[in-house]
Amino acid sequence: PATASGFHARGAWVWLPPAWFTSRRSDLPVVELLSGTPGDPRDWMRGGHAISTLDAFARAHDGRAPVVVIVDENGSFHGDTECVNRPGSRSETYVTVDVVHALVQHFGLASTGWTIVGDSEGGTCALTLALRHPALYRSFGDYAGDPAPNIGNARNSLRVLFEGSVLRKRAYDPGYLLRRHSLIGARAGFCVGHEARRQRQIAREAARTRADGAATRVWRGSTGHDFYTWSSCFARSIGWLTAGHHHAGPPTDAPPPVDPSAN
Repeated sequence: PATASGFHARGAWVWLPPAWFTSRRSDLPVVELLSGTPGDPRDWMRGGHAISTLDAFARAHDGRAPVVVIVDENGSFHGDTECVNRPGSRSETYVTVDVVHALVQHFGLASTGWTIVGDSEGGTCALTLALRHPALYRSFGDYAGDPAPNIGNARNSLRVLFEGSVLRKRAYDPGYLLRRHSLIGARAGFCVGHEARRQRQIAREAARTRADGAATRVWRGSTGHDFYTWSSCFARSIGWLTAGHHHAGPPTDAPPPVDPSAN
């Protein structure tokens, strides 16, 4: 339920590991998994092979694996919120407040120390939201996302996403956010296929998170901007992103997220 956000999301999907039925549930890692646009949350179960990947991970770790919730941040197949809060579309609040509250309440999970992972536009969301909400997310996986929220070109993005406000745009700019606080204790994972432009971009993003204190890794897929690459990266990165995850969050002196509504 979109109690806080009022966002009209499509249904989410939750995968529970065997350990959820036998262990202290608040100790289990939690992963929010986002699809890109155009797309559907079920894409991760179809082309992304997320269920078979998680089943295999659980078998290899005596039933212990993260709880994974596949979330709709866009509201429709062609929706493109970039996880930015704006009038009539509070996608960020849905992902970071409503989904978290529902999983804590219904599945007994920890409310901090989560991982957020996404592909394409979902990767942009993962990068941006992890930096805006450091008390919630301890690690993120950006699979071929953009360097910042983007819906085609700078002028259109500024007008549609940020109502023409440069201050609002800056509040969602990973470069600006990285200058505001340390990522010491966090994990930053990046994935990219065989695309020269995106490889250069991901290399720059990885260098910035590494310089800011995050343990940083980059995985490369065998193809391009597609689920062949993203599913391969998910299988290779999920263990590292959630290692030692429990509910320990980032440093307690991490600043609160920037609230663009205050600008």
